[in-house]
Amino acid sequence: MKPKRIAAIILLIMMFVLPTYVVMGTNRFWRDMPLPTWETLADHSYMTELGNYVSGQFAKNELLSQTKTTLKYYTGVREENGVYIGKNRLIKDMEEPNEEKLNANISALNQFVSGKRADAFLVLLPTSAAINQEEIPKYAVSVNQKNIIDNVYNQVGENIRTIDAYSALFARREEYLYYRTDDRLTIGGAYVVYGAMIEKMGHYRRNIESFDVEHVRSDYFGPLYPLTDFRNIQPDRISLYHYTRYGREYQIKVYGADGVAQSDTPYLTQWLDTDNPDMVYLGAGQIMTKIHMEESPYKEKLLILGDDNAYKLGEFLQLHYQDITIVNTARIMELPEDLALDEYDKIVLIFDVDTFTHTYQPFDLGSLS
Repeated sequence: MKPKRIAAIILLIMMFVLPTYVVMGTNRFWRDMPLPTWETLADHSYMTELGNYVSGQFAKNELLSQTKTTLKYYTGVREENGVYIGKNRLIKDMEEPNEEKLNANISALNQFVSGKRADAFLVLLPTSAAINQEEIPKYAVSVNQKNIIDNVYNQVGENIRTIDAYSALFARREEYLYYRTDDRLTIGGAYVVYGAMIEKMGHYRRNIESFDVEHVRSDYFGPLYPLTDFRNIQPDRISLYHYTRYGREYQIKVYGADGVAQSDTPYLTQWLDTDNPDMVYLGAGQIMTKIHMEESPYKEKLLILGDDNAYKLGEFLQLHYQDITIVNTARIMELPEDLALDEYDKIVLIFDVDTFTHTYQPFDLGSLS
């Protein structure tokens, strides 16, 4: 028998025989199946009821859904609900920029930094779809994020210094820079971006040898995981980078909707075993975090404004400043107090390209002026 005919027979079995066996072979299927009555047989409603029941059982069967997705993957269909299925990762698709929001955000940035005494820096982060583009199906139409970043950088004024995170991440794209089931940077990815930033900000980069890396969790499944039925994805790892060159005394306050959490260490491990373990990184996703270092060799104050990735970068930037304030721009209207912007020596604005082109988070910075 020819190989193509064998493959066709296997495909037919997977598509028709296996689903029937999986669904109708369970005790629950027969136990819950509706039974006919004289009335339902007489008015012909039983067949409709039975048909709806069988269709519903097929639709609800988790194993069948996973089998269907796996079959689609191996036949070349590798996208579900706006999520691409890569070799061992899920990658969130990104739509073309919303031009109205994009232009409004560029104008808002230029206006925000005008007249400020602080040095301002802009970091636009590519998403995993740009850095791991080789894992996106060939039929997909991907957005050129490098062009978007370059166009934005060309339109911001002379009061903002831009930082090229794209090249740094792309050069090390074989490393674990983005989560496999989440569209955010890993702490390792944040270190790569930090390396691209820090010398432009006037400091020397701390070498990776200066950190002890501790892997504290290896079973994290992020928000992309439930968007597909594909289960052959390795869970993500949460790691902590402990700086070992000299000790620091930290005073950290994390402002959230439920009050203020405090810590004397740079990692807030009380959130490690939650559904969002990224909060271990200075309370990522909360409203605002304030960090003060006792007896720091540095006296400058730094303000970081941005999305969730900003908190991971704060883990490294805090090594170079006495005081840092991190503000989640998605929750800027919830700030518990006014910010005295003139007190800061430097301001860093950090957004991924998706946030910058599809939300008004940068535009909302106007409420701080």
